[in-house]
Amino acid sequence: MLALEEVAGKSKEIMATGGFARSALWRQMLADIFESPVTIPQSFESGCLAAVVMAMHSLGLVDDLTDIKRFIGETKTYQPNPANYEVYRELMPIYIRLSRQLQTEYANIADFQRRHAKD
Repeated sequence: MLALEEVAGKSKEIMATGGFARSALWRQMLADIFESPVTIPQSFESGCLAAVVMAMHSLGLVDDLTDIKRFIGETKTYQPNPANYEVYRELMPIYIRLSRQLQTEYANIADFQRRHAKD
């Protein structure tokens, strides 16, 4: 999210899909951490759907990428809980520093996995 904000600015709303979207706890945490509403489509795994709509758009089968709305079904939006902001505001800088300090070790783990992966 930090990289995205550097390029596009602070988001007004997050639309998310994927495995984590099955968990109400993770959805609420995301809204609270980023202090932004999080909208989840009924179809959690909609990455392929987005690819299909992009292909349809390139073929002229849909006029606008907003047509994806008619394919994803209902959505549910999780609002950030202001009571949680201070905790995450304190934790996030710690997490970011820790992630950056461990970056070399993450690379070492990836190298190890590549060397020892079973085909």
